[in-house]
Amino acid sequence: MNCLTGSLWRKWDLHVHAPGTKLNDGYKVEDGKNVWDDFCKIVEESDVEVFAITDYFSTDVYKTFKIEYQKRYPESRKKFFLNIELKLNESVNSKSEEINLHLIFNPLSADKADDFLSNLKLVKTGKDGISIKCSDLNSVDDYKSATVTRDFIEFAFQETFGKKAIRQDHFLIFTAANNEGIRPEKGKKRKEIISDEVDKFSDVFLGGAQNVVYFLGEDRLEDNEQKIIKKPVVSGSDCHSFQDLNAFLGKRVIKNIDGKEIIIKDITWIKANPTFEGLKQIIYEPEPGERVYIGTLEPDRKNDFQIIRKIRFENSTDFPTEIYFNNNLCSIIGSRSTGKSALLAYIAHSIDKDLAEMLRPGPGDGDDYHWDKIDIDCFVEWGNGISSNDAK
Repeated sequence: MNCLTGSLWRKWDLHVHAPGTKLNDGYKVEDGKNVWDDFCKIVEESDVEVFAITDYFSTDVYKTFKIEYQKRYPESRKKFFLNIELKLNESVNSKSEEINLHLIFNPLSADKADDFLSNLKLVKTGKDGISIKCSDLNSVDDYKSATVTRDFIEFAFQETFGKKAIRQDHFLIFTAANNEGIRPEKGKKRKEIISDEVDKFSDVFLGGAQNVVYFLGEDRLEDNEQKIIKKPVVSGSDCHSFQDLNAFLGKRVIKNIDGKEIIIKDITWIKANPTFEGLKQIIYEPEPGERVYIGTLEPDRKNDFQIIRKIRFENSTDFPTEIYFNNNLCSIIGSRSTGKSALLAYIAHSIDKDLAEMLRPGPGDGDDYHWDKIDIDCFVEWGNGISSNDAK
């Protein structure tokens, strides 16, 4: 039998800046304090389980964070991804803001992210007319003015990972949907076409619940003859300070703007193992509630007393001491005579002994497997921590 718990709904925040971020670093502490103490503590105590540590055109903060976090919480079960935030040299919104892209790396590929940045050219050139690379950026002004093109990203990817490599195996492209995003001005055909091309280039969109329906539309391109696949939307906190962390991390934030309540930050739930492969699943199942959901409450949430958290066996060599269950649909996997039916019989007997014995003589075939000849004890523990043994 396979005793893995499977995919669970977890809170993910894929847009968190850490202390030392290249732009708008608001993480301040009193003299003598270590900024990483406070940052790591808030992250560890948060109910967010998966983070993407974000910085502009750089991996420096991510690498520092990983070292500092490991020092303080070596046994932590939190998971972290590298998010490199870039700006395209294209703008489509009314404020002429360049489009923000986020490259979220597979942890197995993150050690080549610096090579990728060394290969990633900027639109800006030096005195000799040669393009400057992302790895050449130094000052705040450099980072503020830096932009790239979609072609430059594709070129750097191929130079780093090879021409036959599949990009989504190494990083996913998350594009801002609002503000510094791809929503064009109405009636601006050229900008609408640019928006469509960036849409095709992207895997996921950073936005809010209000964007979900739009990006699930397969006819959303300016050219109505073209169809495009549905794409998922996630929401990130975009934290740049301790104030942001305390206010936004794992929370929905609503502000009253001109008499209307507007959601400015929201919560992303992803039903997957906390891995890059788990994250990729939202590309293939983008509908809300399938693998990804934006909202305050965990999807499919049930009362704790309706959930079997685990089963515990005593005096048994046939089953593990404990078997953990998923909150939702579970599969009991095994070849013939490996105990699948017996496990269900034991669960039923643990919950309602009289009914189980009335319906079935025992957990197995033959007299030796009748209930009155079985010394194995099986106890069900519910989601609220109460065990079927408590009533015995």
